[in-house]
Amino acid sequence: RPVLFAATPAVSQLVFSSLVLVFISLGRLTPLTAAAAWAASCLVTAAALFTAVQRDIRWQSAPLLPWNTARVLARYAFSAYLAGSLQFLIKRVDVFLVSRLLDIRAVGLYSVAYAVAELLLLLPQRLGNLYLPRVAAQRLAGGNAAEVAVLSSVVSVGAVVAAVGVFFTAEPGKELI
Repeated sequence: RPVLFAATPAVSQLVFSSLVLVFISLGRLTPLTAAAAWAASCLVTAAALFTAVQRDIRWQSAPLLPWNTARVLARYAFSAYLAGSLQFLIKRVDVFLVSRLLDIRAVGLYSVAYAVAELLLLLPQRLGNLYLPRVAAQRLAGGNAAEVAVLSSVVSVGAVVAAVGVFFTAEPGKELI
């Protein structure tokens, strides 16, 4: 399950980025098509989680919740929804600022650039989700120090290779070539 919840957002971001690239290649990228690509990626994520959870838990055959429990859960869900909405607004306040200073095309391009930048952080985040618990458990009885050493080497070499690749595809790196 931890792998599922680490991989699902990655799949969602890859679907979104792929759809944006398709719209760019067709010359049809607008704020509306970008929003449609985002909605489609959310639907893919929801369908994947729904299928996986139903397969593992079989929640459709479970009995209904008691009314008091449902009320408590609904109250918590509403407060979590409000908090998530506020977090989204705070996280994306930059788009609102850009929209006040520039035209809608610039806002769309900024949003796509932001999504691509998030995509670049995708792999390190997912590796961190899978890697850091192993490092933390290394000192426990039964911890596997050899596995952590190999993983540390792989992560370090991968980070250096990725950094060199990004450097040589960026403008300063192209000037050196």
